[in-house]
Amino acid sequence: MNPELLQIYGIIGGASYLVGSVPMALIVTALFKRVDLRSTGSGSLGIYNTFFRAGKLPGVTALLWNLAAATCVILLARVLAPGDAVAELIAVTAVVAGSMWQLFARFRGSRGTTTLGFALLVGNPPLWAACFGVWLLALLPRRRTTDATPALHLMLPAIFGLMAWSWSYAVAGAVLGVLLEAKRRSSPDDALALGLYRRFGINTNS
Repeated sequence: MNPELLQIYGIIGGASYLVGSVPMALIVTALFKRVDLRSTGSGSLGIYNTFFRAGKLPGVTALLWNLAAATCVILLARVLAPGDAVAELIAVTAVVAGSMWQLFARFRGSRGTTTLGFALLVGNPPLWAACFGVWLLALLPRRRTTDATPALHLMLPAIFGLMAWSWSYAVAGAVLGVLLEAKRRSSPDDALALGLYRRFGINTNS
């Protein structure tokens, strides 16, 4: 492989990880509430914990930052490696990893799902729709997010590979699935901690 291309991939991956590592939820919660989000509620730096523990303004700000971060890394990949699908997959994977293990928050973070959702929505809307559709189908039988979410993680390699008909996409889906599932198993569930399943009518209890 071209060494110059490998260098570009490295730049995209490193920059995307750093963008994902910006702890916007932690920053806005500290600014508006004068508290450390890591010690509030579930301790997650995700949207649910930010919105319900810190308030609407910090929650919306963190949500918009997720969208901005996802958009920035997709654009970066397209500028540095135009038309290169692998570059975009590296950007998506790295920004999601950054959001889950944020360098600037001592490797605390979110579960990565919001960042991944925005990255796919911006970079590949059909793939986003396919992932969302599979999650909904997995949710229907028992109406348990604890069933639907790991099922989606398991199926990401097939969804990515079939939608793009590409081994590169299948490999990226597998990497993302492993990372997301590892984070899910090692972090508290905000839906349970905040009682959101009662609001949405989804039974998250096992």
